[in-house]
Amino acid sequence: MHELYLVVIFLCLAFSINIKKARHRFLYIYFVVVFLSETLIYCGIIDGNVYEFTKYFYILYIIFYYKKIFKTVHNVCILIFIVAICFLSVKIIGQENLLAVIQSFIYVFLALEWMRQEINNVNEISISDKQEFWFSVGLLLWSSIFLMRIVPSIFFASNDDSFFRDINFFYQWITIICYGIFLKGIFSVK
Repeated sequence: MHELYLVVIFLCLAFSINIKKARHRFLYIYFVVVFLSETLIYCGIIDGNVYEFTKYFYILYIIFYYKKIFKTVHNVCILIFIVAICFLSVKIIGQENLLAVIQSFIYVFLALEWMRQEINNVNEISISDKQEFWFSVGLLLWSSIFLMRIVPSIFFASNDDSFFRDINFFYQWITIICYGIFLKGIFSVK
């Protein structure tokens, strides 16, 4: 399954370099980091601890990608509030999961806020023709499944190894599907 994941990420990387709008949005930088880190982990050159560093990059890149959302102070305040609530909840979610939970909530907020703004500012271009729509759908799907996975994982990792493996297997498939959705977004040129 990991090989399929790497192939889909590689396709995202290749097309994000080849397609002008994706190149203009610097999507290739995001996909280079994802592809390199995942390939190096797969080959055993580095371990999964690299995720602690790449998550910072992913969060910052997605904020950059959705930068037009931050025209209002209101949205910046909401983003700060999300991070603060996650830090205050560290006893519940655990220190090792904190950054990933923050990442997921930021993705959900940015994707939903982009969709809200699109719905409120209707124009002649169909929302499904926009690259940001597909990235928002992918981020919402991934973040939702990740958050639903993290809570049971805390309990089942030590109590039910079989269920824990099933949750992770499902999550891996969702991640592959999300990168497929990102690939669809790369081809959306409006």
